[in-house]
Amino acid sequence: VMSLSSLVIAAVGARGIVSLEHTLASVGTKEEIAREAMDLRVDVIAISRMTYQLALKPGGAAEFRTEAETRAKEMLARLPKIEAGADETQMLLLQAIRGSLDTYFNDIRGMIDHAEANPGDAAAVRSLLDQVLYAQKAVTVAVKEYSTYSGNALGAARADALESSRMALMIDR
Repeated sequence: VMSLSSLVIAAVGARGIVSLEHTLASVGTKEEIAREAMDLRVDVIAISRMTYQLALKPGGAAEFRTEAETRAKEMLARLPKIEAGADETQMLLLQAIRGSLDTYFNDIRGMIDHAEANPGDAAAVRSLLDQVLYAQKAVTVAVKEYSTYSGNALGAARADALESSRMALMIDR
C-alpha cells in the first residue's frame, strides 16, 4: 500500500511539474510577444519624430524616405512574430494594426512625395503633417487595444503559472 501510494504521489507530482513547465514556457512566449508589441510602439514614436523633422525641413525628404521605409519594414516584420502566438481576438486586433499601419505609411509616403516635389514649400508639407498624425493616432489606438488585451492575457497566464506552482508544491509535500 505504501509503495502504491508513493507511486501515485510521484506520478501526480511529475504531472504537476510537467504542467508547470508548460505554463512557464507559455508565459515566456507571451512575454517575448509583448516585447515585440512594445517595440512596435517605440517605432511609432520614432517615425513620428521624423515626420515632424520633415515638416520643418522638407529638403531632407530623400533621406527621410530611406529611413521611413526601413522603419516600415521593421514594423511590418514584427507582426508575423506577434501573430505566431496570437489567439483569435489578438489576430483581429493585429489585422486592425496592419490596416492602420498601411494607411499611416501611405500618408507618410504622400508627405515625402510632396516634400520631394516641392522642397521649398514647407507650409504645404506641414499641412500634410496633420493627415499623417491622424493616421498615427489610429495606429497608436490599435496598438494600445492590442497591448491592453494581451497584457490581460499575460496576467492570466502568470496567474495560471502561480496556481500550477502552488499545486505542484502541495502535491510534493
